[in-house]
Amino acid sequence: MFEEIITSNEIKFNDLEKKVYKFVCFFGCLIIKLMLESYDKKIMKARDSNRFI
Repeated sequence: MFEEIITSNEIKFNDLEKKVYKFVCFFGCLIIKLMLESYDKKIMKARDSNRFI
């Protein structure tokens, strides 16, 4: 079965690998972005507002 997927003209394994890599990188970046934004909000709320404007 695996050989059929690789030799099939419909999809090349290398192309599939690249698409999966892009997909995972996109969601990895999204998760990191959300985490950093969350930490930024926590820091903003915890800061000394009299000292840091």
